Parts: sequence; structure tokens; C-alpha cells
Amino acid sequence: MTSVTVSEAQIYHSMVNDCAAPLISEDMDGKIITFNKAAEQMFGYVASELIGAPMTELIPEERAHEQSQVQAMLSQNQPVCDLTTVRVHKDGHLMVVTLTASPIFDGLRNRVGTCHVLRRSVTNTMVEKDLLYLAFRDPLTGLYNRTHFLDRLNYIMRRDERTQRHAGILFIDLDNFKNVNDSAGHLVGDKLLKQCARRLQSNVREHDTIARWGGDEFVVLVDNLSPSRARTMEILEQIAQNVLSALSKPYYIDSEQFNCSATIGVSLFRGFSHPIESVISQADKAMYKAKLSGKNAICVHRKKDDERLRLVSNGVMMARG
Repeated sequence: MTSVTVSEAQIYHSMVNDCAAPLISEDMDGKIITFNKAAEQMFGYVASELIGAPMTELIPEERAHEQSQVQAMLSQNQPVCDLTTVRVHKDGHLMVVTLTASPIFDGLRNRVGTCHVLRRSVTNTMVEKDLLYLAFRDPLTGLYNRTHFLDRLNYIMRRDERTQRHAGILFIDLDNFKNVNDSAGHLVGDKLLKQCARRLQSNVREHDTIARWGGDEFVVLVDNLSPSRARTMEILEQIAQNVLSALSKPYYIDSEQFNCSATIGVSLFRGFSHPIESVISQADKAMYKAKLSGKNAICVHRKKDDERLRLVSNGVMMARG
């Protein structure tokens, strides 16, 4: 009978891969070196997709600072146990998890990495919902806040870099909101913003991301569009026109009618063809150009080599430049 010798490496690999808890380890450069089966089930990735990728692929931007805090604690031999935090699934949704982190040493007791053991926070689903809501929602309108919008935009840009599909941003500003706020008061203004949020939700696609950017400004991330730039632009313009029409209808608040139209700037991008700040800035600048046209308008940002800017105002298409 032949005996089979099992190496320490084989034992270690089996222990890690078959561990019931999601287990992820990283080297000292923050690159993922192990990603077991339970982690695959939690995050939706196959291990080969993440081995060698930075650990920050799984961490929302607003939680990125925790990485350095965890490493600082471990470097001082302080344990990191049961840290409640947030992680990002492959499809972009957020998960509240509990994290325990410990250092990995080589045979000479030199630290060579970090091991992360995670579990879903399931002890109180209401607490999980509250944590996600407070972290990523605008308290007045219930829409996503700027933090989550930027995180979602970064995820979409990474995904579309692979799929080569286009996406777009609508940057929306309410035209006469200050007049309403000043004349009728902030309570009426708040109610108008809530109505505006509901109209936005009813006039974009279910999976598009809507956020309150600040004050009376909103942004919409329209993603998973066509590889064709022309077809994508058609879809973006149609959605923008629907939004413009919905937001320009009268608002009825406490038995009074208020008129508050909107102006929209549109930018188009694919993957990391432009930095995050640039695609938002392009939509913002297009919105201001539409304001100059007399408001209640949609302005589409065009590539520099096109040197044209189309203006959609009150349903009429015009070419400029």
C-alpha cells in the first residue's frame, strides 16, 4: 500500500479554501493573495478575478480610510475584532459585514500580510438597513447622497472598462427654486424637493442611480447602455427629455401651486475614458450652458474633436458651434 505525503502548503490551501467563513488575505502592498470559496459566495467574484487586485476593490470609497487604520493597529500588535463595516458586492450593492483582521507572519516572524475573516451582519436586519441608510442616503429626499453616487460611478466605470458599454450623467438644477424658498419658506422648499425626488424616480429606469448632489441640484447615473455611442446618446436624450418634462410641471404644496422648471446637462463616457471628476464636470458645465439659453433646457456635452454642442430647449433641437 502506497502512502501519500501531504505537504504543509496543501494542508494550508485546503484549510483556507474549505473554511466556512469568507477569508481574504492580502500582502503588504494591499494586493489580494487568497480569496476562498466562502468569499466567492459572499462577494459574487471568482477568486481568479481578484487575485492580485487591490483590497480596495471590495471597499466603498468612503470606508477606504479604515484600511490604513486596520494596518496601523496590526502594526502595533493590536487586534482588530468584530469591526462593523461596509463592503461592495460584485454587482455594486453594499453589505454590512463584521470584520476580524490578523497579521500573517513568515517562518522568521516577519509580517508578510493580513488575513481578513468576514461575516454578514445578520443579527439585526433593521440595524443593517439603518446603517446603510444613514451612510448613503440624503435625509430629506431619501435619494442617494454624493458619497454613494461617487462610489457607484467608480464601480460602473470599472465595469464598463471591461464591457465597453457607455454610460451617462444627467446634472440637474432647479431653475426657480430659490424664489420659491425665499417667498414661501424653507418648509415649502423642502416639500418641493421631495416631490422633485419622486418625479425623478418615476422618470428614469429602475436600476439608474439618482442622488441629491446638494441644495437644489441632482445627478442621475444612467448605466448599462449600448456599445454604440450614437445609440447611447439617443437613450440619454430621451431620458433627459422625460425628466425635464416631469420636473417642469406645476408643484402643488399645501393647496398652492408653484412653478419650478429644471435645466439639465448631459455627459457621456465609457469606462475610464475620462476621470470621475471630469465626467461630472462636463455634465455640470453643459448644464450651465443650458442655463445661458434661458433655462428649462437640456445641453449635451460633446467631445472636443466634435466641437459642437447640441441644445435641446422646449423640445426644439438646435446645433451650435
